[in-house]
Amino acid sequence: MAEDVIFVDTPDVAWGSGDVAFATDPSIVWSLGISSADAVPLVVDFTYKRRKRKVSSNHRSLDGSLYMYKWSDYEKFRVRVNFLTNSQSSLVNSWFDTNTALLLFVVSGGVTEVNSVKMVDAESPIQQMQLPYVEYFKGVINLEGY
Repeated sequence: MAEDVIFVDTPDVAWGSGDVAFATDPSIVWSLGISSADAVPLVVDFTYKRRKRKVSSNHRSLDGSLYMYKWSDYEKFRVRVNFLTNSQSSLVNSWFDTNTALLLFVVSGGVTEVNSVKMVDAESPIQQMQLPYVEYFKGVINLEGY
């Protein structure tokens, strides 16, 4: 019997109390970069999503027993960012173009959460101007852990 690989999404998870508006708290600092030294600070919109995906397979034997095998799990992030400068947006888009392994830093109350991620968008993530400001850009960054 052939095995099927299943990707299971968990419900959206937010940092802290579970409130998605928690992301706009000014005491939380978001940044993305190759290391903490060159990380780009992100102004994150309140509509971010964080999901955990599970890669598993399951099959049934002839006697009806179900066998489930969990191969791995990883996290997905969908983050709307605003007010990136021209140089910051160019840097983020170059990381996307070169498929660079990145670190997502979320600092809250002196505690830093670090996630190893890659961008998985179909096209460059930062493409729109932040109107009415012509010197700032905005976009949506889709990240997946590895």
